[in-house]
Amino acid sequence: MATKSANSTHNTHKNTFSNAQKLVDAWLQRKPSFSGQTEATTLSFRNQPEAMTLAEIMSHSQTVAALLQEWGASPALQAAGLLHSFLWNCVIEDAEVTNACGEHVLFLCRQYQHILQRMPETRWRGKRVVLERIKYFVAAYCHFDLAFLAAADLWDRFRLALQSEPSQQHQYIQEGSQVLSPYLDFLGMRELKEELDEQLESQFRQATPELLRAQQADAQMVAEIAQQLQPHLPNATLHYRKYASSSPLLRADIAFSEPNRPSQTLNIDILVDNIEACYAALHQLHIHYTPIEAGFADHIRAGRLNGFRGLQTAVVVTQGDDASQRAKRRVNFCICTRDMDEVNCWGLAAWHLRKKTELETPGAWWHDAASAYVDIESAPLGALRDTNYVFSPQGQLFHFHRGCTVVDYAYYVHSDLAAQVRRFYLNGVPVEPATVLHHLDLVELEYDTHAPGPTRVWLNAARTSRARSKIDRHLKRLGQGIYHGQRTIDTRLTKLENHYGFNIPEHRITQAISNEMRRRNLASMEELLSEVAAGRLDADRILHPLFADEIIRQVQIPSAMRLRPDQLQLAQCCRPRLGDDIVGRPYARDGVVTRLKVHQASCTRLHHLHGNTPLKWRLQPELKTVAQLEIQALDEDGLLGDALGQIYTMLPRVTLHKAEAVARHGAARVRFILEAESQDVLDEIVDAMRRLPSRHVTEVRTTSLPFSEREELVKPVNNAEVNPYSRLPVNEDGMFFGRSQELNDLRNWLATRVGVIWLLGQKRVGKTSLLLHLKNRFLERAEFVPVFIDFQLLGKLTTASVFFEIATAVYNELQSEGRIGELGAPLREMFDHDPPGHLVRYLQGVQSHPGIGQIVLLLDEFSRTTDAYQHGRLDESFFQMWRGLLQDTRLHVKFIVVVQQQAYDGMAARVQ
Repeated sequence: MATKSANSTHNTHKNTFSNAQKLVDAWLQRKPSFSGQTEATTLSFRNQPEAMTLAEIMSHSQTVAALLQEWGASPALQAAGLLHSFLWNCVIEDAEVTNACGEHVLFLCRQYQHILQRMPETRWRGKRVVLERIKYFVAAYCHFDLAFLAAADLWDRFRLALQSEPSQQHQYIQEGSQVLSPYLDFLGMRELKEELDEQLESQFRQATPELLRAQQADAQMVAEIAQQLQPHLPNATLHYRKYASSSPLLRADIAFSEPNRPSQTLNIDILVDNIEACYAALHQLHIHYTPIEAGFADHIRAGRLNGFRGLQTAVVVTQGDDASQRAKRRVNFCICTRDMDEVNCWGLAAWHLRKKTELETPGAWWHDAASAYVDIESAPLGALRDTNYVFSPQGQLFHFHRGCTVVDYAYYVHSDLAAQVRRFYLNGVPVEPATVLHHLDLVELEYDTHAPGPTRVWLNAARTSRARSKIDRHLKRLGQGIYHGQRTIDTRLTKLENHYGFNIPEHRITQAISNEMRRRNLASMEELLSEVAAGRLDADRILHPLFADEIIRQVQIPSAMRLRPDQLQLAQCCRPRLGDDIVGRPYARDGVVTRLKVHQASCTRLHHLHGNTPLKWRLQPELKTVAQLEIQALDEDGLLGDALGQIYTMLPRVTLHKAEAVARHGAARVRFILEAESQDVLDEIVDAMRRLPSRHVTEVRTTSLPFSEREELVKPVNNAEVNPYSRLPVNEDGMFFGRSQELNDLRNWLATRVGVIWLLGQKRVGKTSLLLHLKNRFLERAEFVPVFIDFQLLGKLTTASVFFEIATAVYNELQSEGRIGELGAPLREMFDHDPPGHLVRYLQGVQSHPGIGQIVLLLDEFSRTTDAYQHGRLDESFFQMWRGLLQDTRLHVKFIVVVQQQAYDGMAARVQ
């Protein structure tokens, strides 16, 4: 159907609406069986799966027409509201409508149908409700009459939904919050939007006594504010509003997370005579109340997209005269003239339906609607053209060249706030930064002042020079922040080591940093260091628990308390060290001690407290001088042997407990754990290491072992009960032997089409050691990408978390080696729906990069899934999903899975 311009003129009959009513009455007379409650005749209405009876269509049409009349619509628009349902269902012919009501009425009905029945050119990438919202935006840009026809249609549908069965209300409430509410905000119809929001909130909030008291307190406070301001603003009018005007930066979803909790914010409109009085009122507000920082916005000269104009300011108001009962409340004031208020309340309806075109609405979308609609119609919905136009959540239209992504959108809309984006949403679903924009997509941004900011992934995803230059500058500043963050961690680590008198092994520090990254959902070490440098993350939060655990292990818990070691905490105020006099401050629940905080006996915070429990330290192992010796030198043949030779020359005055060496990129690091007769002997060894002949030694340093590792050195060995296998997995090449046949078999299987290899066996027989050897030494990196995943470290297992953690492990493995810098991190939210399917798509995206070898997933302790099933955390569907993943022909990934025999048998029975 040919479309018409939004500003085109048209001829309408004077009695257009009455003619439409006569047309409907004439059709009803031709249908004598219709009695107003016909159930046999059902007609499909719009594109809904439900059928509507003829009576329901008639009722809906009459209500839509009545709403349009109430809003001030023309007779032609009222006639379209009455006839559109009949035309859609082919009950009345087009020629009849044209003869009775004119071509414009027929155009409105058919164009509305044409727009709402459009389908995307490609598969829709998003939620259905967002697609509906986009279609209504298109209808409004097409013709202003269509904008109000859609609003009345949606409003009556929502009204009917509230009267439907409770089982069907959820879908319509979602449509009301995610389609109708933002659409009314787009039209500027604030009065209707507030009524809608109140109805939506009533579905979740109950009239509790606490809520009623809060409403009475709000009314009292509004009255007090009006009384305080009346002498200073005698000609002003105050209106209390339950809801503030929406912010253009936030997502449009309405969520009532705490439905029965009273609001802590008041919203008051102040209406004055002219613009000068607006600023005078603002002056009075800032004199009498405390302004809130960054709580002011001036929208008088440049209004919002929906025509809103005014001054907005947030202040703190103190309520109550008694100093002991004073309460502070945040109050949002909106100051505008009375003419502005009419547009603020009714938006396009005031300007178009009520013909108040003399009212100024700078920045409103309807001034450029005709040209915008031409851009909208330049390509089909969902197409990918050389120039694509996308919507903001508020309905504003932006254009981007082919290949631009959601990152480019963020920097185009608000380059200063783009660095605070936490997540990108495309058509209502979270997406990765590299997601390409298609024609008429709707992009939403979730802002967070604590967001990690742009990354290298963002830079690779950006296509516009504006976005790339901003991100590049941020990353350069980030590089400086990484340096300062690392220096902060090193400084705090040194202070803690000096305070407690021992050192924490490097691998434990690395593990603690990794755990903190996981808790904060940070994709890289650089992001965490930037958080530390910016002061948003305290280095002690990462480091101090490592020292506290070692100290707590040495406290002797009184047997009468029946506490576990994890129920003890080290006090931060005095930070006791081994050897200090200590006491425990008990914390009880229902008369039972559940927690004990360890303080120094001289701690000032305990002087006025009673009931403290004296504590003692455990007996310490009798060791001589024990230390870890670390040597950094140029990697040369024979370095380890020469270093060992210096130690052997000091026998028997020194005992070597452990030796390990690592070489990478031409640099070698050698570590020894030594027990010497005295500090002098240890100093002699250090001096000899520094002067190794014909060696280039860059650093030699000694560190003190934590108490847990000292205890390992003195554990007695009972030769009658020696376990031939190590308690811990073997991670050193020199300690791994005797598995050549298994390794050859694994290599041959990986070279064939075998996709899944199960390693079965009892505990402590070397299954984990075999996986570590495969990853670290056996599998060639040029041919394979081995990814080790220990299910014991995954925390609480859920179906979504298992598949998400596998994707994260693949990402971390490739990023740690720098094999593909443009790989985007997996998003946790995307695994909530179809977890195995999204993992398959993510791994396919990884394998599409050139130079990536065969991915081999090394899954250790997979038996934890059966344990989670037995405890009810995983249901049987997980194992069906897992079987589907293993059998997916699209996924060219190898699996080597470690599981105990008993667990394997139970798992096999569940996936039959």
